[in-house]
Amino acid sequence: MQHGIGVPGPTLFAVADELCALAESDARLLIWVGDEASRAKAGRPVEALADALGAVVVAAPGGRDLLRDADGFAGVTGVMGHPSAHRAIADADACLVLGCRMTMTDRAGLDEALGRLRLIHLGAEPPRMPGDVDHVPCTDLAAAISRLAGGVRRRLGHDRPREAVSVTHLIVPPGRAGLDMRTAVEEIGRALPPDTPVFADAGNAGAAAIHHLPCGHGRFVVALGMGGMGYAIAAGIGNAIDSAACEKPKRTVVIAGDGAFFMHGMEIHTAVEHSAPVTLVLLNNNAHAM
Repeated sequence: MQHGIGVPGPTLFAVADELCALAESDARLLIWVGDEASRAKAGRPVEALADALGAVVVAAPGGRDLLRDADGFAGVTGVMGHPSAHRAIADADACLVLGCRMTMTDRAGLDEALGRLRLIHLGAEPPRMPGDVDHVPCTDLAAAISRLAGGVRRRLGHDRPREAVSVTHLIVPPGRAGLDMRTAVEEIGRALPPDTPVFADAGNAGAAAIHHLPCGHGRFVVALGMGGMGYAIAAGIGNAIDSAACEKPKRTVVIAGDGAFFMHGMEIHTAVEHSAPVTLVLLNNNAHAM
């Protein structure tokens, strides 16, 4: 259940014991990461925990940058997510949710599958998923995941084999002329320097980035929810202005469509005024909506 103020929830030690018992019974374990885990830079602790448990990993859109192109990673959940991520949740016996609030955009289309799972959530705030979810409050999520991984490894004695999972993408229709969006996004990904923060906008551009941008770059932010179109341009420029004040500024890359540019294109004036290290890539497909 979701525990309220003053109502004790499970401890981290109890979670470790339960996860080990599930792993030893050959239950199919899933780890679901979100934006809080991304902000905590918890990629390595998550991988260590997944290796210890032999768990498949999926990500909410805001946690996409924690994924790697490797076995055991099934993709991104949500309304624009990968079918393979949704299958991984449907096939699981229990799900450990790390820094993902399980909002409507995180879990779109998954309520029925999640409703039958054992759900344990670690994070600063409780999840927004209705139903039975055990919430473990964590003020330092990366440290909590590291402690959990260490406890699991000590009890199990060795890492468990992770299931080989291939990410399944939605079919992208061929373009009428020139590059299709999948090819364009893959080429952008190959050109990105390591640790580049990427802000993807809503609509076709956001869906293409979620599905086809290679994993393993820097922080990934995508515009979701109502009124999202154009958000990534303003947010990406704001991030770049903040980075410009650092000793070693990182160039921010924004991937947006022509519709988003119509809404927030004049923010470029702000970027120029503040010498923001930002690159805006416009995917003009002369289309609206997904």
